[in-house]
Amino acid sequence: MGCLMSQVRISMLPLVAALLLAVLAPSRLHAQSLTARVDPTTAYKGDQVEYTLELQGTNRAQNTQFPAFQGFRILSGPNQSSNFQIINGQMSSSITYTWRLMPLQTGTLSIPPAWVVVGKKTITSNSVTIEVVSSTDVRVPAAAGPPDVMLKVEVSKREVYANEPVNLIYKLYFRKNLSNYEVSKLPTTTGFWSENIPISDQNRLPDQTIQGDRYGVVLVRQATLFPTNPGELTVDPLEVTCNVQEQQVAQRRARGLFDSFFDDPFFQSMQVVTKSVSSEPVHLKVKPLPTEGRPAIFAGDVGQYTMDVSLDPKQVSVNDAITLKVSVKGQGNIRLISEPKIDIPLDIERYDPKITQDVNTGGGVISGRKTFEYLLIPRVPGQQRIPPVQFAYFDPAKSQYQTLQSEPMAIEVEKGTGFASSASQTLSREDVKLRGQDIRYIKLTSDRFLPMGSRSPDSAGFYGLLLAPLVLFGLGLMYRGQLERMEQNVSRTRRSRAYGKAMKRWRESGKTLQKDGAVFYGSISRTLGGYLSDVLNLPETSGSTEEALAALKEKQVAEASISEIRDIFDHSDFARFASGQDSAQDRDQLLDRTRTIIQQLEKEIKV
Repeated sequence: MGCLMSQVRISMLPLVAALLLAVLAPSRLHAQSLTARVDPTTAYKGDQVEYTLELQGTNRAQNTQFPAFQGFRILSGPNQSSNFQIINGQMSSSITYTWRLMPLQTGTLSIPPAWVVVGKKTITSNSVTIEVVSSTDVRVPAAAGPPDVMLKVEVSKREVYANEPVNLIYKLYFRKNLSNYEVSKLPTTTGFWSENIPISDQNRLPDQTIQGDRYGVVLVRQATLFPTNPGELTVDPLEVTCNVQEQQVAQRRARGLFDSFFDDPFFQSMQVVTKSVSSEPVHLKVKPLPTEGRPAIFAGDVGQYTMDVSLDPKQVSVNDAITLKVSVKGQGNIRLISEPKIDIPLDIERYDPKITQDVNTGGGVISGRKTFEYLLIPRVPGQQRIPPVQFAYFDPAKSQYQTLQSEPMAIEVEKGTGFASSASQTLSREDVKLRGQDIRYIKLTSDRFLPMGSRSPDSAGFYGLLLAPLVLFGLGLMYRGQLERMEQNVSRTRRSRAYGKAMKRWRESGKTLQKDGAVFYGSISRTLGGYLSDVLNLPETSGSTEEALAALKEKQVAEASISEIRDIFDHSDFARFASGQDSAQDRDQLLDRTRTIIQQLEKEIKV
């Protein structure tokens, strides 16, 4: 028996030696190489692309230098994975690094080579290029396919006069499920007076078919611009960041009998992909206002206007007040309407006008009324005549100047019983207000006076008044120090105020229970999303749901809480952007679930 065991041990030695050789020196079996690739090679600006760097022949790298991704935004990476295989006696090993990138500009973008040190050898990868096109480019290569998300701008006019309104409408087009979107960068409007037009929560527009592809449409922003100077002016692009839900198909190395069954979309999980899109810049040609026919009283107003003038009363006594009201209404830049030309006789004192304005943005057109209300005080009796009130403007629809003019107004001023006319001409505005009570007599007695020496300076109140400034000064220093500490630790300040802000938003959400579904569910998403941004110190303008959930995992929040948050967001997004039915009971339950999960997170997340 002992001889038999010895023979078994001897026969096992070659196999053990072969395995040790395979483990300790696998790199000798295959040549080492570093390969870079990008998928896809043609994409739209704002889409996601995957950059892969694969080191073959070894899984031990001493030093790796990754390339600089100039012109891209890194969404995730590097994500590292290792692989070791033995196939038909041949051994291979590799390391793979992957990045998720977002192109930030159009054109041909290049990613330079990477290099890695293995032993005493330096291995360099190849460089890769990607063609990035704009969703508004008509020369899109066929390889890019139709874009998933587009942002287009509609312009009312491309050639206008100075101070003539131009309407801009920004619409977001999407082919896949849109879970959320937000404006990440507003266009600069240098050389324009900008008037933002509010958009209701019901901003979903009818679907449109573009080149055979059906797109959902959302109204993102609407504004009216008034160019202030002639010349060639440009409105920069508007940028929007959105989250699109896509089906994630698992990658398989070999197809099996049931692959076609599991390739059904029912078995494919959903992933949220962040995309950034921008509109095209708007180029305008602004013409100067013509000099021919320009009235002398013209002050630069452009639009279509009418004017109402009223005077009340028309029969008064000397030093009585009269109200002259001039109202200019119509379409144009209401806020910048100039004061009409009014010539008041010297015998009537005029005060600066009280100006009120009412601006209406309904229907995408800026209109309204601006009123000038003057206080007039006649100082001399007799009949006084006020010349016609005049207002001049330029009408771009007719390309000519218009002058509005009222009828002359007459005032009958009777001799009053108050002040003489000669003395009244020196009265001020305060004199008019205090007429009849301008003499203040000196009071000779008062119950508030006390004899000198009746109150001792040794009282507690006396010393309290002396110490009060020091106490207030100390409290001010403490308050200032607290503010400085809060400014230095912004994240802690946001965390401490997160629950209070969330509860305030939650109460506002409760007030929208009876409103349209898009209003209520949008308010729920903003309430929970705003709380997560504050408590996790994430920027609200760029933080996605997946980013917030990943941060919660790092905070070691319970998986049940994370699942509840994801379900609330999915439920709100589906009810907001889909045409599903909901009930008052569903809304009450979702409102209670939102408050409960916020209270639960307050206990789980540590400062």
